[in-house]
Amino acid sequence: MNEAIAVLMDELRPLCTIVTPNVPESGDVLGVPEAASIEEMHQTLDAMLKLGASGGRRRVDT
Repeated sequence: MNEAIAVLMDELRPLCTIVTPNVPESGDVLGVPEAASIEEMHQTLDAMLKLGASGGRRRVDT
């Protein structure tokens, strides 16, 4: 995790009421590549919720 993301997660996130990262931001926070499949998006969402994220948007093209 780079220094800026560490500050965001350690110092700013606890002060937030709502955290809604998008897919690329979630990958950055988790230190993983951007989710490329629906399954990876679900895994990323689960991991972000465990870190305290409050939600997020998902668009599924069918």
